[in-house]
Amino acid sequence: MPPLAAKLNNRRTMLLGYLITLVTLVLMLMVEAGYLEWTGEIGYSIVFLLFKSGVSMVFISLFVIHQDLFHTKYLASSYGVCNIFSRMVILAAPMVAEIKNQNIPVGLMIGLNAIAMFAAYKLRMHQ
Repeated sequence: MPPLAAKLNNRRTMLLGYLITLVTLVLMLMVEAGYLEWTGEIGYSIVFLLFKSGVSMVFISLFVIHQDLFHTKYLASSYGVCNIFSRMVILAAPMVAEIKNQNIPVGLMIGLNAIAMFAAYKLRMHQ
């Protein structure tokens, strides 16, 4: 068992991933808006690595926590509903990415991440 998993349950691991992602997105937005300057490409690369690590933690936690959220007979259906919903939302991604002001897509990601973090905080596991 990984050392972090022994101290944190699945929900806390997911919240930690959201927190890492949120902090790195705010740093990226501050750089884009001109409030913060990097010392070079290395700093941005490190922040992007942390961002990708947070996103990966959340993605992996989703599959692990799914079994704690739903009864076994509903697992396949819940995966399907989540997949359909996410694919419908993803259709808007190219339109958002084409917005001229690059602060708007990053701000939208921060907002969606904050909503998802709050929703993960409110999750109730089945008994």
